[in-house]
Amino acid sequence: MEEKEFVALVDQLEGYARENPGAYKLRVAMLAALGYVFLIGTVLVVLLLVLTVIFFGGVNWLIIKILLIPLGVAAIVLRSLWVEFPEPEGLELHYEDAPRLFDLAKSTREATQGPRLHKILLTDEFNAGIVQRPLLGVFGWQENYLLVGLPLLRGLSPNEVRAVIAHEFGHLSGKHSAFSGWIYRVRQTCGHSQYRSGDGKGDPCNTGGL
Repeated sequence: MEEKEFVALVDQLEGYARENPGAYKLRVAMLAALGYVFLIGTVLVVLLLVLTVIFFGGVNWLIIKILLIPLGVAAIVLRSLWVEFPEPEGLELHYEDAPRLFDLAKSTREATQGPRLHKILLTDEFNAGIVQRPLLGVFGWQENYLLVGLPLLRGLSPNEVRAVIAHEFGHLSGKHSAFSGWIYRVRQTCGHSQYRSGDGKGDPCNTGGL
């Protein structure tokens, strides 16, 4: 696709999203799920084939050798669904290292009804953010990291730091971004799959522009 065609497609989709937000969200969800429906369907078909062969042909060395091929295909498909997301970079802090920061983060999380924090990481950036790391890949089960830059802590007052952290929790409170987070994880999974396969050709997650 040429750059002009891509820009025109993006403009068209943005206009459609503004006019029909619900329909656009449903469309995105269906496209995101399409690749996984195909992959899971492939595994189910392979398992059905294996069970059919065993039921009618019994179990012997020849049957086992024949079934190794479809079982190998199923294993490859299942492996493509499992993507490990690396931990964010930073120095992990413990309560005894920065008790005021931990207390501030806890009170802010409770006030904003944000998600539970699993780790606080210290970075060298003048920034702060919350990173959700899915332990089960596209299926979620989040591990939440609060990243706080040392220059930020030195340059802002405690109240200003609280406001920054509250802003980050606000993005996640009430699971307002759950759908966006799921779409992001699907995209990240497809990106990892493309990296492993080389150029991503034939990747069922590669559904084109959303």
